[in-house]
Amino acid sequence: MVFDDRNETNIMKKSLLIIIVLSFMDLFSQNMNCLNFELYNSQTDVIPVKYQVDFYKAMSGIELKDNQLQLVALTNSSSEFPKWASHKNNGVNKGFKVLLINNSSKKHSLSNRYGKVVITRQVYFNNEWKNVKSFRKTEQKYCGNALYRKIQILPGSTFAFIAPCIEGNIKTKFRFVAFIKSSYSMHSIYSNEFEGYINRNLIE
Repeated sequence: MVFDDRNETNIMKKSLLIIIVLSFMDLFSQNMNCLNFELYNSQTDVIPVKYQVDFYKAMSGIELKDNQLQLVALTNSSSEFPKWASHKNNGVNKGFKVLLINNSSKKHSLSNRYGKVVITRQVYFNNEWKNVKSFRKTEQKYCGNALYRKIQILPGSTFAFIAPCIEGNIKTKFRFVAFIKSSYSMHSIYSNEFEGYINRNLIE
């Protein structure tokens, strides 16, 4: 059998190129087309893409926790924002997925504002977790009926959201927090931590 050194070299080059592309896919998805920090508004940070999505279709590559409500930031993913999303108007077409997964046997009531599930981005700064705030203070107009509308996540279902990466000069860790209502109190669930950038003006 005769081996062609040129073919073997071409195969090696192609393999190396594939490895390089795969290695930098996450870097590209996070560093390209991030939201200008001056346009960041905490009220419109996480955009719901579907009110409720099929549990199993959304679970690719996620390790489920037994009988828990789970918040997961999939920073390796990339999804396009809906046409109506403010991020798209601000020049950001894509973001990463954030999933709220109910792997328990009971339904949970979710804290909401104007009919929208409250999910807050937090940043690790000066050895403590702080909320990421809006760059500018904007007034929010609410209708009383919608403000107190009850939102529940049923057993075996998932709520899906998209969030943008943010421009900034401080590299740090982030996480998301969701607020769950019970009969007598409210408690928080936290997502996995992930790295990103932020401007000092967005830190509370």
